[in-house]
Amino acid sequence: MVGKTNVSGPRLRAVIAVTYPAGSVCTCINGTKTLKARDTSGKALFNVTVGEWTVKAEDTAAGKSKSANVSITEEGHCESVTLKYSLDIIVNGKFDYDVIGSWTSSDSSSGLGSMVEHESDGYVQLYAPHSTYTAWDSTKALPTSEYTTLYVDYSASLNGYSSQFLLIGGVSVSTKSSSSDARNTRAVDISGLTGDHILTMVARSWAGNGGVSIYIYNMYLA
Repeated sequence: MVGKTNVSGPRLRAVIAVTYPAGSVCTCINGTKTLKARDTSGKALFNVTVGEWTVKAEDTAAGKSKSANVSITEEGHCESVTLKYSLDIIVNGKFDYDVIGSWTSSDSSSGLGSMVEHESDGYVQLYAPHSTYTAWDSTKALPTSEYTTLYVDYSASLNGYSSQFLLIGGVSVSTKSSSSDARNTRAVDISGLTGDHILTMVARSWAGNGGVSIYIYNMYLA
């Protein structure tokens, strides 16, 4: 028998056990019926009936939410769900330094490359003059094993054949082009990574061609 729950609900028929970010509000919804966790501890047990349920965690102050659908097929069924928010690296042109720490230049052909936050314009700009490259490493390792995908919202202005890279645990987001890239979001599978990994950002312009500017608007792990 399952013990007492920390949520209100009907007599025990089935249970949905939810782990969610502490400090958030957690709910469990089936049609018009809404069950709400009695606290924001990060753990909740919901007494539910057979049917389709949606569990949701929400942190309104941070503007974050995460939900998952749960199917309860029979009485006595117990289902466990973990809700985890995305991990922001860049939001509207601003680094989350609690996540990355800071940046160190790990490699450079000239020292002329630059990484600049243009928060008022909503992007971080990576720049490399012609025939140069610069790489930057985060000083903190990111908990990549807790996520499956790296999302990068970016565009690039290229003059000649240039390239830019993002590397995390050896997995790369790579673009090589002789023309500019329109703004787009690239999703990179990192599900095979274990442990924590630093993030490396690279701006490169090939010899004999113009410089490259990469504009990164948002970047996050999910």
